[in-house]
Amino acid sequence: MAEKILELKNVVYSFHTYGGVVKAVRDVSFDLYQGEVLGIVGESGCGKSVTAQCIMRLNPEPPGFFSSGEILFKGRDVCKMNEQELMQMRGTEIGFIFQDPMTSLNPTMRVGHQIEEVFIHTKMSAEEKKAKALDIMSKVGISDAEKRYHQYPHELSGGMKQRVMIAMALVSNPSMIICDEPTTSLDVTIEAQILELLLNLRKEFNTSIIMITHDLGVIAKLCDRVLVMYGGKIVERGKVNEIFYETAHPYTQGLMNSIAGLETEKDEILTPIDGTPPDLFSPPVGCPFAARCEYAMDICHKYPPQKTQITEEHSANCWLHHELAPKVDLSKKKKKKKEDRS
Repeated sequence: MAEKILELKNVVYSFHTYGGVVKAVRDVSFDLYQGEVLGIVGESGCGKSVTAQCIMRLNPEPPGFFSSGEILFKGRDVCKMNEQELMQMRGTEIGFIFQDPMTSLNPTMRVGHQIEEVFIHTKMSAEEKKAKALDIMSKVGISDAEKRYHQYPHELSGGMKQRVMIAMALVSNPSMIICDEPTTSLDVTIEAQILELLLNLRKEFNTSIIMITHDLGVIAKLCDRVLVMYGGKIVERGKVNEIFYETAHPYTQGLMNSIAGLETEKDEILTPIDGTPPDLFSPPVGCPFAARCEYAMDICHKYPPQKTQITEEHSANCWLHHELAPKVDLSKKKKKKKEDRS
């Protein structure tokens, strides 16, 4: 059994705003094991990025604050760390690849110096820092590393900037990397190269990866297990094949229906999820997806569903799995043809 390096227990995280308190993360729990790739998927605003940033305490506090819960990294509670301990953990033990390299890199600093910043509190010499930076730049596929080392971000392509972000996350050989939609702004060719790079680095360093994305194709290619988030909660979790082929929550089914696959026929209509995500200033008392769910029952609007364990790894929070609920096969996609739209 692989070693457990991260454990979130009933984390509740909110933000104070002028309009009230936004309950962004609501009772989230999950584990991450050494060498595992864990995917977190869901629509924009479902709580994916806030959850990831909670792990490293990157959200500004205030206005952000923990209401309850624990975040244990290698047995240490991140929520109780002081600023010095957090600085030691960030970059050296946990790397973070941000969503947009265009805005995440400092435009006034040369690429090499930005990669070396993680060693700022060490006693390494300038020559040692540069050697480390050039080595990791080569490993992540940056061509002519010596030349790139002296360049500014605006002199690099989008794909090369993202490789620099990955190099910054990996230069200290961290135990875990958090990837917050790292391929969103890239074309499909560069995206494939970046995903292949992450897989190779995982094999070489046995690094644990949390992959945050709304792209189910990325999840299918990269991940071992998947968490599906909606309204600040985890509504379904399981191995990647269970999520794709044994779908157990209507929201996950809606995500599947809204994307095209290799088997999608040219006259097949993709089905969007009607409605909008819940208002997290005042979250619904029942299931967060009830207002948009075609299978919603009265109980769904009144009481939050309990977790139903389907297999050892696969579970869903949905009233449809109650013994008294009507039987619905969520694993079968509904297909609509063009001629059926009327």
